Amino acid sequence: EIRSVAVVLQVVRCFKDDAITGVVSPISEFDDINQELILSDVDLAKKRAAQIRKKAANDESCERAVKHLDPILKALEGGVAARAYLDTLDSEEQKDASAFTVSLISAKPRIVLCNVEEMNAGSGNGLSQALGEHLKSLGISSLPFSARLEAEASLLATEDPEFLRELLDSYSLKRRAVHGVLEECQRLLKLTKYYTVGEIEARAWFVPHTDLKAPDAAAVIHSDFKKLFKGVEVWKAQDVIEHGKQECRKKHLVKKGGKDYIVKDQDVLEFDIKGQK
Repeated sequence: EIRSVAVVLQVVRCFKDDAITGVVSPISEFDDINQELILSDVDLAKKRAAQIRKKAANDESCERAVKHLDPILKALEGGVAARAYLDTLDSEEQKDASAFTVSLISAKPRIVLCNVEEMNAGSGNGLSQALGEHLKSLGISSLPFSARLEAEASLLATEDPEFLRELLDSYSLKRRAVHGVLEECQRLLKLTKYYTVGEIEARAWFVPHTDLKAPDAAAVIHSDFKKLFKGVEVWKAQDVIEHGKQECRKKHLVKKGGKDYIVKDQDVLEFDIKGQK
C-alpha cells in the first residue's frame, strides 16, 4: 500500500529503444504520474480535513494540524503536491501537520530513478539530465540508474561477487545503484545508521538523525534493551572493515560508552545488555 510508505520511488524511462513504441518524454511522463498522485490525494484530503476539524476540540494532534489544512487543500486543488507546502515548514511544523498528511502520497519525500542505458548508468544522459533539472525546480531528488544493469548486479551480488566487481568496473561504477538510493532515503528521512557485527552477519540499523543516546539505539533492536542497557562498545566502521573487530581490540581502536553516548553515523556498536553474554 503506497500510502503507508516513508519514501516514494518513481522510475521514469530516459532512453530510446526501437523495440518500444511511443515518444520518449521523461518530463511529460513524470508530470502525468505526479498529477495522478495529487488527484488521488484530493478526495482523501477533504475527508481527512473534515475529520480533523471535528476532532480538534478533544485531540491535541488534530488541533495542531488545523492551521495547515487550508494551505494543503489549496495546493492540491491547484495541482501542487502537498510536499511543496511541507518543505516551507520547519521540522516542528511538519510534525504538527502530520496528523493530516500522514496518508497523503504527494506529501511524502520522493526519489525519481531515471532509467538510462547501461553505458550511462553512472552519469545519466541528456534525457535524464533534463528531467533532473525539472525535478530540481520542484524540490524532488533524482538519480540515474540502469534497471537492466541493476537486475543483473543483484543476482551477481550473491552468486558471483567477483564478477560483479568486474561488471561494475566495466561501466566505471564504484557500486550498485541500490546503495545510492538507500543513502538518499536516509538523507530525506533524516536517519542515522549504525551497525552490529556478529560472527555470522553484519546488519545496519536506522535511527532518527537526532542526538540519539545508546540505550535508545539499542531499543531499535529490541524494546527491552533500553531498560536492560549496561554499556556499549564502539568501533569505527572503516576500522572493522580493515582489521576486524578482534584485531581492533588489540590495536585499542575500541572505545566504551555509557548511557549518555550519542550514536554517530556508521558506528559499529556492541551493546552490553543485562542477562546476555
